[in-house]
Amino acid sequence: MRRKSGGGAIFADNNNIMISLVTGAGAVEPIFEQYATTVAAGLQSLGAPAEVSGRNDIVLRGGGKICGNAFYHLPGRNIVHGTMLYDTDPRLMSGALCPAQEKLKAKGVASVRSRISLLKDYLTMGTERLRAELRKILTNRHIALTDADVRRIEEMAKAYDDPQYLFSRTTASSEAVRGGRIEGCGRIEIHFMLSGSIVEDIALTGDFFETGDALAAFRRAFCGRPFVIASLLEGIKAEHPETTLRGMTEESLAALLQSRDEANAPAE
Repeated sequence: MRRKSGGGAIFADNNNIMISLVTGAGAVEPIFEQYATTVAAGLQSLGAPAEVSGRNDIVLRGGGKICGNAFYHLPGRNIVHGTMLYDTDPRLMSGALCPAQEKLKAKGVASVRSRISLLKDYLTMGTERLRAELRKILTNRHIALTDADVRRIEEMAKAYDDPQYLFSRTTASSEAVRGGRIEGCGRIEIHFMLSGSIVEDIALTGDFFETGDALAAFRRAFCGRPFVIASLLEGIKAEHPETTLRGMTEESLAALLQSRDEANAPAE
């Protein structure tokens, strides 16, 4: 399933817990860091040796990942959310998740199963009690949704059930792709839809995290330009779209555009 907050695919069943933090305006990085460290500290207080690792994970010390997190930034609002793994069927998870081999290699693991740990091995309280304990640790009040709130949420949710949103692929007949993995940023593929030799539109796919409206920024940088490296580099200098993706720099974006992803880039 796709989500606006980006990141890789997540696996959800009845033995995990989902947490969301919605804030007002503020810099994404400090909010994300405070969220992750607070959740890890909460698990520590319950007896699990949790710690923050990498760009978006909470892991068990000496073990694997137990909580993947992502964020979505809008003017005046931020949302950070995580999926916490208490228990699961590894066979089903491995069948559902198919990350790129380069991503597993970057984590130093051979498979999805070897990358994860289970909270049940440290906390024997069960999912429901763990959820209740975390609610006490991480929150200090509650808000009751009205019927009108629920109707509004249901209306907003319809967009996420649209098959075009869930399963769409870039299928333009004239397309060039530049992609790869950038350390600290994640996997990114930039799809250039071309009209002749001019960039007509942009699409972005990958497991990166946005700190701004990345698609709009990349469109400003590249749309209307000739699809030649000198012009694309001028677009980066003029608009700095890399600032909308966590962990991307001007240099890493330039290098991405000048390299070829053999699995995706068409012959030109």
